[in-house]
Amino acid sequence: MLQDTMEVSTSQKYPIGMRLAKVERVYHYCQADADRQLRAGYGVWGDVRYAESGALAVEAPAGSTVLTLTAVGNVAANEFQGGLVAVDFTGIWGESYGIKSNTAAVIGATFTITLEQPTTTLITVAGSVLTLFHSPWRRVVSQRQRAIDGIATDANKTNVVGVPNRFVPADKWCWIQTWGPCIVVGDSGTEGIADNERAMQFSVNGSVMRLRDLGDELGRHQLAGFILPVTTAGAMPYTEIFLQIAP
Repeated sequence: MLQDTMEVSTSQKYPIGMRLAKVERVYHYCQADADRQLRAGYGVWGDVRYAESGALAVEAPAGSTVLTLTAVGNVAANEFQGGLVAVDFTGIWGESYGIKSNTAAVIGATFTITLEQPTTTLITVAGSVLTLFHSPWRRVVSQRQRAIDGIATDANKTNVVGVPNRFVPADKWCWIQTWGPCIVVGDSGTEGIADNERAMQFSVNGSVMRLRDLGDELGRHQLAGFILPVTTAGAMPYTEIFLQIAP
């Protein structure tokens, strides 16, 4: 391997979102938040937003693998790599395609996206609206670190995409775990102490909490998996769960 699951890199070694199965654990390749570090054992979320939406700049016949759009915001080169484009044919039906790469542009200029698959039908300039979604593995964010830094926005509007097994400096490329036995930070330190208290969910800061702690918010938090140790005496702040995000 060019980059082991416990290594970080200043440059991209694999396609963003690449999946790696290592015995019983699964990882995905991602880039850390440009502004702050990722903390080990805390779930991190992908900064997926509706970053571009509009009509085509150039008509695309069936079989096209390149689409040309007019930028409604500044677009960085390969910003949408590994993401998706949704094509809405004026509300009649829609299709979606994976994005292999994209060129850069400033607001109002044109840029191109290269698709992973050829289009199945004609996409006209006037009769379609395109929405581009970032890859969930792009610029993954540690909500715990944001909270420490005094930033509380988006805490309740995000979903965890993986758990780092180590500290990751800002803006570095790394692997985050998405499946299998995983060490996580417990929300209270006593996760799983009661009988049959095995189901775990993510708290808003990326730690893991008991499902029963949610009360009337049951079902509003993201499932994390189930706790593994026999926790008759309660769990330590760090505990092991069988992580169930992306197999």
